[in-house]
Amino acid sequence: MRTRLITTLLLSILGFSLLLLIITRVLAFAHIFYGHSGPAMTQEEVLQAYEAANEADGAARKEYIPRIIHQIYHNWKDPSNTTLPADWAAQRQSCIDENPGYKYELWTDKSSRKFLTDKYPWFLEQYDKYTLPVQKVDALRYFLMRHFGGIYIDLDNVRCRLSVARPLPAPPPHFLIPRIRACFNF
Repeated sequence: MRTRLITTLLLSILGFSLLLLIITRVLAFAHIFYGHSGPAMTQEEVLQAYEAANEADGAARKEYIPRIIHQIYHNWKDPSNTTLPADWAAQRQSCIDENPGYKYELWTDKSSRKFLTDKYPWFLEQYDKYTLPVQKVDALRYFLMRHFGGIYIDLDNVRCRLSVARPLPAPPPHFLIPRIRACFNF
């Protein structure tokens, strides 16, 4: 009888402690959704401030991202064939059309290997060891960004509907607001 009482008491204390822990964690998490010390601004106010800043000094701002668009096409079945599939060719052309002031580079198996051979020969051994072709593409994009800068756009994305110049040199809140609203239904 006494053992049962002690067991019940210990389990009750353990259960109460666990409940208290859960409640404090939930309250700590919920706290992030309440007031904070930062300025209270709506998304629209952030957008207006961004556009006002760009209008005030937009011409004087230095662009830090070179105006180059990189895309990579490695034909994994026939590396000598550099003809893009029709849907990828349309995506490529939409990026060129939307960004007339940009240099455009399409990197093929051959041009990728030449670039790595000329600029990063120390990496070729590792590059050749990759068993999946996508690993080569993933690694190459980092070297391209490091060497040339610019913007990398996957070929299998949807068509370029906006110029990439608009967000440069500052982040594009007007581009994010509709996506944020869509995600959080506000």
